[in-house]
Amino acid sequence: MSLTVHIIKKDFRRLLGPLVLWALLLLAQILIGVRLLHGDGDNLEWFGRMALYGKLFFALDLVVTYVLVAMLIHEDPLVGSQEFWLTRPISGARLLGAKILGAVVMFGVLPMLIWLPWWLASGYGWHEVATAVLETLIWKSLVVIPALVLAVVTDHFSRYLVWTLVLILVLTVVVAIVEASLEALDPRLVNVRGWQLGIVETKLWLVLAAVIATAAAVVLQQFLTRNTTRSFVSAAVGLLLAVLLAVGWSWDWTTWHVGHDGTSAGADQISITLDQAKLKQKRPNESPFNPAGATFYLTAHGVPADLGALTYWAPTNYRSEQILRWPDGAMLRFRGLLWFDSFEAWEDGAMRRLLGVRALQTDTKANELGIAEQQKLQQGRRLVALWPMSSEAAARLAKEPPAYDGWLNFLLIRPKVEFELPLRESGREWHGTNSLRLAAAGVREDGRMFASLIETMADPRIDVTGFANWLAGETFNPKVYALKNRAGNEATFVLTYGSNQATRIGTVQIRWNTLAFSTPREKRDGKWVSEPATWFDGATLVRAGFVPDTLVSRELKVERLEFTP
Repeated sequence: MSLTVHIIKKDFRRLLGPLVLWALLLLAQILIGVRLLHGDGDNLEWFGRMALYGKLFFALDLVVTYVLVAMLIHEDPLVGSQEFWLTRPISGARLLGAKILGAVVMFGVLPMLIWLPWWLASGYGWHEVATAVLETLIWKSLVVIPALVLAVVTDHFSRYLVWTLVLILVLTVVVAIVEASLEALDPRLVNVRGWQLGIVETKLWLVLAAVIATAAAVVLQQFLTRNTTRSFVSAAVGLLLAVLLAVGWSWDWTTWHVGHDGTSAGADQISITLDQAKLKQKRPNESPFNPAGATFYLTAHGVPADLGALTYWAPTNYRSEQILRWPDGAMLRFRGLLWFDSFEAWEDGAMRRLLGVRALQTDTKANELGIAEQQKLQQGRRLVALWPMSSEAAARLAKEPPAYDGWLNFLLIRPKVEFELPLRESGREWHGTNSLRLAAAGVREDGRMFASLIETMADPRIDVTGFANWLAGETFNPKVYALKNRAGNEATFVLTYGSNQATRIGTVQIRWNTLAFSTPREKRDGKWVSEPATWFDGATLVRAGFVPDTLVSRELKVERLEFTP
């Protein structure tokens, strides 16, 4: 054991300089996050530069990690016959143990210790810290594992770089093969997840297991036998096995399900109709960015009045699929997201009911249109699907109406107030794991109130119950900002779908929003006039978000679908 510790100490001593520089890269990312938190909330150009620096430092972190792995292994190379450690009483197994322990400390423990104060200062509890650690370790593993495999079969950094280029080329080909295999999945097996996510996820786990097992076999074999030829053969066999699993596997071994159980009264009564399908032909000399395509107009009937319909909350989970078939067996297939055509109209009415303020009044043409849209919602929620296609496919649709099969998925949501703040500059306020700071608030020359909001939230992209949640990235969750004047029983809204600027630093998401509010209008002596700027004096800033309520999945069939121009 003392010899193993001696080797680890020797490696750390030799790599002390590069490790210090690497630690400074991590600290630089944290410094960028601290500066963003203490910004003015309004200089979006500066925010963009700082966010770019954060991404560059993150990329450099991965590159330096890749280089450090090679330096760690090449301290005692496993290729050739001139290595000094062969003349010492050091077995391959002992050297392997020392290198693995050193790698765990360097690329696991050290970065966690550097990031931990940042996570704790960002309001992370034990669960958030655990998921942040898991995400960080996965990113490190994606770099360390291939680097370790290449480092044990090379003796010089130049050869390490050459084989790195070869590995990139091989992975590019493998990814292309895997993507082609995913596109070839039988559409008849599509379930409520939008496509065969269970099979795809099973493939991902099996391929990942094959890759890790292959890497472990190569590393063990090289340390214990130093037979480079056998190691290359093992790597080739493992890679071939991974490709075969990715292409040929067709069984779903996942046991968890995506979505929510139906909890809303009347959700089972929801039905979907296909009202119209419009066809757009590509004109001669038209831009390639404006292809031929079809637009499907659907209606969801029976949606409870207090719920909204959102079709793009989580793209991986709620993707829909539509298939057109002709009698000769030809088929067109489209996987994508539906649009809720009247979300803003429902959102405006829902927010006013939630805040307990007056409903829209017919003061302007815009409000009249909004009221009309809200009345239409009582008849059904309009859904839209856009489908780009080739000119040949569009021409056939115009001549030969196909049969239509649709697997249509959307989420019912309900509004919820997330926070309410006095309309003045403030320090950071905590709401669970989210922190908020109103960096600036004031009325400008045009009479509008501007408020700059800086927010942090825990945003690890790893969910141990489902690898696909990480692949999908951030879940889409719209927000509504309002100024509410309780004395006047009135509110003014900003409808927005995210922040003006957002970035992630060490799994912590930082958002800047600059919001502009106009005063509401009142009817006086038969005329509609704007409230004076003093209306803002009694207002508070409110933000509402949405929580998922029910996942709706419906199958729709039309024997003969006629398209209109």
